[in-house]
Amino acid sequence: MTDELVQTTPDRSAARARFLGRFQRYGNLLRNKWWILVLGIVLGVAVQLVLWQYATPSFTSVGRMIVNIKLAIPEGSVYTEEWANFRGRKRH
Repeated sequence: MTDELVQTTPDRSAARARFLGRFQRYGNLLRNKWWILVLGIVLGVAVQLVLWQYATPSFTSVGRMIVNIKLAIPEGSVYTEEWANFRGRKRH
């Protein structure tokens, strides 16, 4: 007896029908239960906002800006700020 291997090609129309049927089923499910998806998104955003509002800050920054143009240095000399180069920018 000889056993021949028979190669079968998959039926594209059947695979397409299964895909379209599944796609239509999920579309109907989404149309009927859309509120569950929206409720989940709203609850997730609300929880994240509450957590963000009551979270302790991860860092604290403290700064001090010198308002005076002349600064008296303990050695007796005076330092004058160059306003043209304030914060690293040059005015032309």
